[in-house]
Amino acid sequence: MREQRGTREALAALEECAGHMAVLFLADLEVGTHPVEFLKEYRKLIERAGQYLPALWESCYRNRTGTLLDQYTLRVIETYRESGIEWESREGNEPQDYFGIECLHLTFLLFLLEETREQALEGNILHFLEQHLEWFAEQLREELGKRYPYFAGEIQRLLEKIWEGKKALKEPAKRGTSWCISRQQLPEALCRFYSKHPELRELGVSAIPAKETVRVKKRGGGCWNNCGSSCLREVTAVDGCILKAESARTEEPQEERLTTCIRGMHGAHTFLTADRLRYPLLRVGKRGSGEFRRISWEEAIAWIQKENRRIKETYGPWSRYVAYSTGVVSEVRPDAVIRRFLSLDGGYLDFYNDYSAACISYITELMYGTRKTGNSIEDVVNANLILVWGHNPLETGFGPMMRKMLVKAKKKGIRIVVIDPRCSDTAAYAGEWVPIRPGTDGAMAAAMAYVILSEKRQNTEFLHRCCMGFDRETMPEAYREQETFEDYILGVRDGTPKTPDWAEQITGVPAAKTIELARAYAEAKPAAILQGCGPQRQENGEQTARMIAALSCLCGYIGISGGRCGAEDAVVQYPHAAFPRGENPYPGRIPCYLWTKAVCEGIRMRPVEDGLLGVDQLQSNIKMIWCLAGDTLLNQHGDINATKQILEDESMCECIICSDLFMTPGAMYADLVLPGASCFETENLTRAWQEGDFLLYNQKYVEPLFESRYEYDWIRDLAVHEGLEEAFSEGHETAEAWCRTLYEELRNREVSSGEKPFAEMLSYEELRQQGIARYPKRDPVIAFREQIEDPKQHPFPTYSGKIELFSPYIYHLYEEKTIAPIPKYHPWGKASEVSEAGTDRFPLVGWHTKVRTHSCHDNNRVLQSKEPQAVWMHPEDAKRLGVGEGGRIRLENRYGKTEAAVKLTERITSGVLAMSQGAWYCPDEEGVDRKGSINVLTTLQPTPLAKGNPQHTIWAEVKKAENPEPRNPE
Repeated sequence: MREQRGTREALAALEECAGHMAVLFLADLEVGTHPVEFLKEYRKLIERAGQYLPALWESCYRNRTGTLLDQYTLRVIETYRESGIEWESREGNEPQDYFGIECLHLTFLLFLLEETREQALEGNILHFLEQHLEWFAEQLREELGKRYPYFAGEIQRLLEKIWEGKKALKEPAKRGTSWCISRQQLPEALCRFYSKHPELRELGVSAIPAKETVRVKKRGGGCWNNCGSSCLREVTAVDGCILKAESARTEEPQEERLTTCIRGMHGAHTFLTADRLRYPLLRVGKRGSGEFRRISWEEAIAWIQKENRRIKETYGPWSRYVAYSTGVVSEVRPDAVIRRFLSLDGGYLDFYNDYSAACISYITELMYGTRKTGNSIEDVVNANLILVWGHNPLETGFGPMMRKMLVKAKKKGIRIVVIDPRCSDTAAYAGEWVPIRPGTDGAMAAAMAYVILSEKRQNTEFLHRCCMGFDRETMPEAYREQETFEDYILGVRDGTPKTPDWAEQITGVPAAKTIELARAYAEAKPAAILQGCGPQRQENGEQTARMIAALSCLCGYIGISGGRCGAEDAVVQYPHAAFPRGENPYPGRIPCYLWTKAVCEGIRMRPVEDGLLGVDQLQSNIKMIWCLAGDTLLNQHGDINATKQILEDESMCECIICSDLFMTPGAMYADLVLPGASCFETENLTRAWQEGDFLLYNQKYVEPLFESRYEYDWIRDLAVHEGLEEAFSEGHETAEAWCRTLYEELRNREVSSGEKPFAEMLSYEELRQQGIARYPKRDPVIAFREQIEDPKQHPFPTYSGKIELFSPYIYHLYEEKTIAPIPKYHPWGKASEVSEAGTDRFPLVGWHTKVRTHSCHDNNRVLQSKEPQAVWMHPEDAKRLGVGEGGRIRLENRYGKTEAAVKLTERITSGVLAMSQGAWYCPDEEGVDRKGSINVLTTLQPTPLAKGNPQHTIWAEVKKAENPEPRNPE
């Protein structure tokens, strides 16, 4: 009798303790009823108000990648089902292997055992403890350690009760016996359970009868990455758990098939992880402190409405700004949705440009009159030589076809030369790499032009017929005395011919190589230059892009098959099914890179000096920022330390709203952080870059995690509160409803002839089923063929009707004070200096790694293990500095300090360092970034003409790091 009483007491104590833990991890606790130290732990651990927090889901400790809703989650669900139940969240989608739910399940099983005395049920309990909860609790206790003493202590107490309870269970239970509650018995059992444990009734999770297994395999868009590739993948999900992702198998030829890249294959390890935001969070400490508290969505919408009205009424609608963002590159994208709302609500300050290609876009339109200067990419295989200049499509993607066409060209035997400071994967594949110092591409292009001109290899007939400003003959009468492009290259006025020997001292490229390449380019007839965005993300970006493009003009490789303009290379795209942003009542626009200046001194910004468009002067500084699905708020913007100081000053920008999947570095400085939904959790349409001839359907595989909501849903709620819902939604309750309408409008769109060329595309339901709809085939495009063949009848869309090597616009705007009206090499100061023996100052080039898309995927442990963040250093430089493979170094300059490990490689030119951009900013107590976030070292000063992003203009001093590689701080 005494033994039975002891057994019941041990199991009752375990039931009570497990129930207490369920409350601790599942209840929305009242702030005023708990000690401050406990609340600090609770807000970080349970409300997820912070970064780098311990995972609370069993799957994360099984897979060691932090991934949720995988095969390990499914095993927990299957274990629940052995007892006839599973657990369902009443609000949001909480994975069932959450620690609080596992504790709740144990509590319920122990209650049933006490009530039914079913010995077989002991087998269920022992199996659950030994296969799941006991092991999970031990792992979680170790993870929490000293950082969360209260929660670690409570878990230790639970473990002690588990060990005592296991001894109390009967020996036969260990031999696999089990018991299952029937569907009919469950409702009454739950009533009795909640009568005994009323505190568990309102936890937001309830037991339901076990469901039948649901297995689905869907084909759809791979992700929303801003790489432009728009992969097509197939995902297998069982009961809401992602078990497999693979490239979709289609019937198309291999060269047209949309294979999935490494980022798309491992997307679940990015988007479905323990790093996800769970609830709306309102800031309660200083900006950047990471101190937030959980609020409901109703409270969040009310807070947004109040702040939005206050800002608009106090400073005017033009004081509201929507940050540049590319975290969701789809048709119904969050930044477009909030713009539609603000357009209906009085307007907002808009931007132009982008962080990727501001300089090259600007000069392309200046030289050619349009950005649509590219031949169809399939035409590149008609070239006899391809110069890939600062471009890396084999890693970055850059559209669905460019990689495939380069592979096809290589197989065809076409010579491919890659000019880059780093031997990228593209350079390694091409087999011919020309290492060059960063920021000196313009000097090499000028030297190639010198060879072509001095050896009379230029296409003079083309230059005289189609170009303005090449020589005295092609210079307009009003500017006849100004320096021509030929004058500059030959050194007529400055006394410095731009010879290969001159360039070698600047670029590090041997003069003989420049001569050989220039001759090969001129003799190829035709040759194609694929100019990337890297060279133009410099403080001399406009002139670099112009100089490279001028080579195409010299040889007349424009308007012909196999040639290219050498500039932005955009093509006329297929029409989009884009979400309508509405007409913004306020005409003012700023360059996107100057938003920090608009926060500090927007009313002082001027059209010429600052690129202000639409108005002569702003009526207010930026007072409210909406940052949805992006992090140009901090991590991807220049000079993180200066930007951080601007954000910390609440008297400047008074309201910052972020919606994202994670507590990103930028979200840490928001006043309100909202949990968004990922590409696995919502439906959308995704299009390709450039000439991609398809639309992809983004499938929904799982319900939005936790209390996450796609931005359209809560912005529509905001429109309802402001009385704008009818005009805002036009009857569309969801983003998916908009997708249906936009796609059908596309199919029924008429062209000028009255025809409907897209009517034969798949129906919307067929698109949802197949995951992809192809546009009708069209003939390849040769840009400017008509202009070259008959320039009088088909002039270029410039002021002069010709390609403008000399720009009257620049001449009148700046003369020679800021930027020259002809292409010239312009050095970028200290960053272009050679790293001399005995000095520790290096130019540092940023690059786009294949394991991230900008800052997306930096939290993906699987991807980051394949290419860890590191500084690429040539072995000769490492030997001089006394640095070994994997050793940590500190890079610092006037803007900040960052640390990272060293990768020794001959794939970087000596005297130059390289570090990929996008790593999340992670400062220590001294303000030193510990994860290699490159924008700690970049500037806020824009380029002179386009007011674009100069973030590849970096020099840094190298020191050995004092501390070993840190743990992720909280």
